[in-house]
Amino acid sequence: MGKIKTYPPVKYFAAITFRSKETIFEVENKLEKVFSPIDARSDDYYFSQFTNYYQDEMG
Repeated sequence: MGKIKTYPPVKYFAAITFRSKETIFEVENKLEKVFSPIDARSDDYYFSQFTNYYQDEMG
């Protein structure tokens, strides 16, 4: 059996696929309430410029 031990703090990472800016802002607010303030954010990446894989689900 494993032993219970304390782990060092970690930095959470999330890659979020979204359709509208309103949705992503709402999700970010909820994540910040549960975890901590977001300290880094990348530019938006538009999958539709490279693939139509998500077209049916995302529009």
